[in-house]
Amino acid sequence: MRRFVCCMLIILSLSAPAAVLAQSPRADRLVVTLAGDCTIGSEGRHVNAKSSFIQVVAEKGFDWPFSGVIHLFANDDLTLVNLEGTFTNYKEARPKPFAFRAPPEYADVLVLGSVEAVNFANNHAFDYHERGFVDTIAALDERGIAHCSRYTPTVIEIKGAKIALLGIAYPLRASKVKSLNEQITDFHADPDIDLIIVSFHAGYENVYKQGREQIAAMRQAIDCGADVIVGTHPHVLQGMEVYEGKPIFYSLGNFSFGGNNIPRDLETAVIQLEYDIGGEGKPQLVRLEVFPYLVTSAPLKKTQDYRPIPATDPENIASILNKLSWGSQGLPEDFFETGVWIIEN
Repeated sequence: MRRFVCCMLIILSLSAPAAVLAQSPRADRLVVTLAGDCTIGSEGRHVNAKSSFIQVVAEKGFDWPFSGVIHLFANDDLTLVNLEGTFTNYKEARPKPFAFRAPPEYADVLVLGSVEAVNFANNHAFDYHERGFVDTIAALDERGIAHCSRYTPTVIEIKGAKIALLGIAYPLRASKVKSLNEQITDFHADPDIDLIIVSFHAGYENVYKQGREQIAAMRQAIDCGADVIVGTHPHVLQGMEVYEGKPIFYSLGNFSFGGNNIPRDLETAVIQLEYDIGGEGKPQLVRLEVFPYLVTSAPLKKTQDYRPIPATDPENIASILNKLSWGSQGLPEDFFETGVWIIEN
């Protein structure tokens, strides 16, 4: 199996903005942060609109989109999001309803937001043909941002722990799922791999309840050896569960999402997983926490600013946790009241 090994995310390209990739303070802990769909760009026809992601970020600065969550992203060890769009100057889009792009320098948004890794296995990876895909990979590589794409996993090393990142995009055809599961099985059998995180870009858009196909495929990935499953594509929050001791997040919804300047749903979430890596064996999950977020400070059905902020209204917080609770199993009874689970191993 081909493996694309990323550097240890210590040195950034000289072309990237000055930034320090901070780590969580304890050497025996590995903190992983997960967030949903991020379109760091705009639909091709609207890049020049005043309200587009491109123009808002040009005015406010490349540090703007993640400035409301940087206190989490910069103090963990790994932040992983779904990158839904391309970094390219190529302007010939594929004939489809929505094609997203930004100039390659907009990849600096990820660096300044302390996003160390992205999933690029999704339905927008080829919005601007093979040229856009290649340009995007080059922009990520130049900045030391790890990435996984269709059939192309990657391995990164942080604090001595080797983490495999894999991705799959809908439709979840049997052949694609089989290939993914074979990759997971191989990584699971490799004694050098400590953690396996799989990104699923699947499910139905704007549907709040995960479907049978999602549940079956994601649980099967756990059965093959995955440690964490994170879902995107529905653009809204769906349920979560702990299956066979491993967390599954069926959909984390949108996050900094340039694909829509007037959101239908403001509610989203950031997930943090903390692992004990100080023992002899594999990392052990010791904390799982949900941070309720809104995709923007703007009111519902108003033009947004693409900057997610913490949810502070009790009604929003309760609604976010309730959306995540659908079909849940394997979590403490009070988890969806507090959003925090401290695990005793």
